[in-house]
Amino acid sequence: RQVAARADAIWAFLGQAMDCAERGLKPPRDDTARDLPQELLDALDDDIELAEAFAALSPGRRNSYAVALATAKKPQTRIARITRFRDRIIAGKGANERWGADDDGLGRGPDNDRTAHDRRESGTSQPFAI
Repeated sequence: RQVAARADAIWAFLGQAMDCAERGLKPPRDDTARDLPQELLDALDDDIELAEAFAALSPGRRNSYAVALATAKKPQTRIARITRFRDRIIAGKGANERWGADDDGLGRGPDNDRTAHDRRESGTSQPFAI
C-alpha cells in the first residue's frame, strides 16, 4: 500500500536516475577520510610494521578497516578486531577481502576445492567428491 501511494514519486525518481545515466552523470564522490578509532591509532604507533603496511593500503582498504572498527561499541572489541586484522593489513588486503596463500577468491583452497554453493547445487554436503 505504501509503495502504491508513492508510485508517482517513485516513477519521478526513476526517470531522473535514467536521465542522469543516459547523460553519463555520476553523483559526486565523497573523498573525505574517515576518522580512525583511537585504538587503531595506538596500534599503529606501537607496531611499525603494521603502520607501514596500513599506510601502503589504498584509501578504500583503509576505509574498510575504519568502518569495520567503527561498528564495534566497546574498546575491547575494537582491540580484538585490530589483532585479528593485523595479518590482513600486512598482506595488503581490505577488511572484507578474502585472503590466504591458496585462496582464489572463491573460498577454494587446497583443502576445499568446492564452495558451499557448489555443494548445495550438487545436493551433497560433502566438501569433497567421494
